[in-house]
Amino acid sequence: PQTAENGETSFSATNAKKKKKDKLGKPPAYTSRPWNREDAEKALALENECQKNSTEQSLVIRFPDPELSKDIVKKFHPLIDSVHFQAPSGARFCFAQLVDGANVDKVISDLEKIKFGVGKLKAERKLTKTEEPVTPEAIDPYTLYVGNLPTNISTQVVKEKFPTAHRIDIGYAAKMKYTRYAFIRFQTAEAAMDAYKSALNTQIASRSIILRFRRHKGPVGPPGESQTEHLKTIPKVPKIKKEKIENEEDEDEDDDDDDDDDDDDDDDDDDDDD
Repeated sequence: PQTAENGETSFSATNAKKKKKDKLGKPPAYTSRPWNREDAEKALALENECQKNSTEQSLVIRFPDPELSKDIVKKFHPLIDSVHFQAPSGARFCFAQLVDGANVDKVISDLEKIKFGVGKLKAERKLTKTEEPVTPEAIDPYTLYVGNLPTNISTQVVKEKFPTAHRIDIGYAAKMKYTRYAFIRFQTAEAAMDAYKSALNTQIASRSIILRFRRHKGPVGPPGESQTEHLKTIPKVPKIKKEKIENEEDEDEDDDDDDDDDDDDDDDDDDDDD
């Protein structure tokens, strides 16, 4: 792995003969290999099936914390002038992923019998927000997006999670102040899909990760263009805070991929430190 002066990290699995600097100082937007519909359809089908099964086995567990507010704290003593909470003062909750085949209703019933603090736990199925249908054209079947990484994440830690990765690029999420993300590129769609299945519903550095195949931006080109033509005309979307990096690549690796991607913005509401 290489580390630039400003802390951005990158990994290349190839023994490159020379160093190249990305011309815009940011991770490449897309894999350099041609987009393939069959690979994209397989990757999307896998993601849809895994996400469906994952959602069905997800719970929200709420803790019976007593009510707390600034006004309540001010009443503790007449000399208290102002109050600041370092973290939200609302009742705590967490997300829980059950094992495959678990009876969700029975688990909920069992959890709600458990005493905790001043009351008992409350549990419910986790509801997922509805998103627009994703088409194969929107999928990069060779690259995984990994979100909700800690700010001090290292390339080596990510590499240990994805040992078959061809390249790893880590950036800063635009909307989440204390969150980073990574793009994990593989040489084949099969390698990417195997890694996806292996890492789904797991953690990196004690944080539950958000995992999916990388999304393309922009519409497919008009009839008559090649399958990959739409990748060349994707509009710039400078929403991701990134640092300049220096990467090692093959001499035949295409360094012309310079479009921004905003995958790190899509799941901000789901980022948590479970």
